[in-house]
Amino acid sequence: MEYGSELRAELETWAADLRQLRIEVGDPTLAEIAERAPKSRALSPSGVSEVLNGKRVPRYDFCMALVRVLLAYGRDPVPYRDKRLAEWRERWQRLKKLEANQRSRRRWSGPSASTAGPHISPGNGLAGRMLLNALDQGRGLEIGPLDEERWVGRRALAFSPEGSALAADYRSRVRLWDLTADHSPSEAAVNEIGGRPDHSYSLVSLAFSPDGDLLAIGSSNGTTRLWDAHTGTPVSKALTGQENLHTVAFAPDGCHLAAAGKTVRVWEVTDPGQPRRVGKWSNQPYVTTAMAFSPGGRLALALAYGEENGGVRFFEPSTGEEIGKGVTGHRTPITALAFSPDGRYLATGGKDATVRLWDASTRKESGSPLVGHAGPVTTLTFSQDSRFLATGSEDTTVQVWNTITNARTGAPLTSHTEPIRTLAYSPDGRVLATGSDSGMRLWIPPLGPDHREAGGVWGGPW
Repeated sequence: MEYGSELRAELETWAADLRQLRIEVGDPTLAEIAERAPKSRALSPSGVSEVLNGKRVPRYDFCMALVRVLLAYGRDPVPYRDKRLAEWRERWQRLKKLEANQRSRRRWSGPSASTAGPHISPGNGLAGRMLLNALDQGRGLEIGPLDEERWVGRRALAFSPEGSALAADYRSRVRLWDLTADHSPSEAAVNEIGGRPDHSYSLVSLAFSPDGDLLAIGSSNGTTRLWDAHTGTPVSKALTGQENLHTVAFAPDGCHLAAAGKTVRVWEVTDPGQPRRVGKWSNQPYVTTAMAFSPGGRLALALAYGEENGGVRFFEPSTGEEIGKGVTGHRTPITALAFSPDGRYLATGGKDATVRLWDASTRKESGSPLVGHAGPVTTLTFSQDSRFLATGSEDTTVQVWNTITNARTGAPLTSHTEPIRTLAYSPDGRVLATGSDSGMRLWIPPLGPDHREAGGVWGGPW
């Protein structure tokens, strides 16, 4: 791949700093560096040479193995949360983001001189006008199919925060698609992590940490595990004992991980290798039916007792202390929760087939209920710009709503034949992943004719 000027400059600076680090630890030879690589990630002298000379952007595991060897050369091993490692992680992520942006620009700017075929983009020609017309009319466009689609993304989907990877459950494992490469999702590089070969349990929830380094995996056997999202290796022992586990989530600052089932458990994960249980959590006689962290770091829990709606209550994650006034609204138990990334709204979906938006400043309902599903609402998610809310239901459809007008943007997405269990917007809002027992689908989601901006970030009391 030929690098553009911005990426080339960043890569050269990055490589120069790696060479300087090598000099500071005694200028070991390439062979000496390779010899000290961990068994889990071998380094070749030729590969080290390419990276030190800025010839390519390495894979994450190669990069961090090299940095660890240099930082620890003649010294003690470097802990996972070492600030120096964090700085190199951030720099690698910036390189990958620049690389992905460059590839994205090339995809939309048309074929190279050596590539045959017509140029198609949303802003050019008949095909582009047809694409925009379909989206404006609310006709979402399905992308796919993916390999073994029937068995992928049935319960859990998550995009990495920077949008470079898509994670989906696959039997008792997780499949990770590399979305930075120059090919369609069905042809993208795939890694698998976690799980058991006998498929004795299924995965029910996935969550990336805010920095994208960790992937939390919740399983039907009541365990939650933390994995290195880049290398696919476990970083801690299993967190066990959760009955009817259905949701795992990281706090926005990445310091806490919560798991919800019949009850709730919260761990401090500032050192992910040694998670520490925090807070006193007891919601008897209610059970937890849905969970989400607010942008401000509070933990929202939807509670129910049989068919009685216990509403949504808000808690301090480190102590389990209830904070402020809750919300109710629905006639039946609440089954799905999501906060808008800008902090303006809390969305709740219920067994009554309705979705409601709640104002952060007043904790009162914002506008009329969103009515359109023919069955209980099972999952919902906001686009990153907070302008759109996608909702899934047992009626097997996905619907997309404009959060400014509370109006549905066009027709439902109807490719699934089983109840929707999971939804995920890509960070740029251009792709919506949907999952059910009939597998995963990828969509260019409908936009509708109203493209007004939703305003700035709201620093509300959530």
